[in-house]
Amino acid sequence: MAGGKPPAPADVYADLLMLYEEVIGWYLREKERKKTRSKTLRGTALALVTCGGLIPLMSAVAPWVNAQVGYLFLAAAAALTLADKSFGYSAAWDRFVRLAVEANVLYLRLQVEWRSGVGRDRDTDHLWELVEGYAARLGELVLSETTKWSDELQSSIDELQSAVAIKGR
Repeated sequence: MAGGKPPAPADVYADLLMLYEEVIGWYLREKERKKTRSKTLRGTALALVTCGGLIPLMSAVAPWVNAQVGYLFLAAAAALTLADKSFGYSAAWDRFVRLAVEANVLYLRLQVEWRSGVGRDRDTDHLWELVEGYAARLGELVLSETTKWSDELQSSIDELQSAVAIKGR
């Protein structure tokens, strides 16, 4: 509160719009990073599976080709798929797209509701309720995504620990 005056709902509304834009922008930028990593891992795994399946066929035509090498390609493909799952790139990509879309829908609704409430017989209390409600919804969206990320991370850690424990026996 500068000068002892409380902020006007319009000032808080403008700040909230900027916050929505920052959140949406961050998730869209991060989505691109996750998408690139996911597609790289999945695309490379697909190429390795193809090679792993073709090598035994080639060995039937070309005896100098060792059919057993195909298993190495298949194992590498499985490792890349496991890496994508363990690091959560595909899952995060999906979550980030969903959150950005949901936040954008709320962002647009907020603007429409604000414009329909300003200049009419709506009182200041209504405008405060509107701003507070949309601020809470954005917070809930981000909290929900963070909780999903945390749950997926813990699940991946548990799976890796189980895999290491089984191999260590």
